[in-house]
Amino acid sequence: MRHETIRTIVGMGSTALLAVLIGGCVTGQYQEPTHRWVSSSQSTEHQYRADNAACVRETAGTDTQRVFDTSTPEYSNYVACMNGRGYALTATDVASTR
Repeated sequence: MRHETIRTIVGMGSTALLAVLIGGCVTGQYQEPTHRWVSSSQSTEHQYRADNAACVRETAGTDTQRVFDTSTPEYSNYVACMNGRGYALTATDVASTR
């Protein structure tokens, strides 16, 4: 009897956790990207990811979110780093990506 009770409690906890996780995915706000990096040298996806990661590391310090806040010096430094690696930040036509 005791093992059944423990299994029931664990099962209920697992179900509740799963519901919370799924609920978070469903209610999460997704915002379409408005800009993208375009390479002047037609770099591969692998190279872009490596360049992007390197620029984030070089400019972020301890708070990587500041790199993506356009009002911070970290963002300006990140853009300069990506530009220096041959990328240009261009507006994305969100309607055409749907």
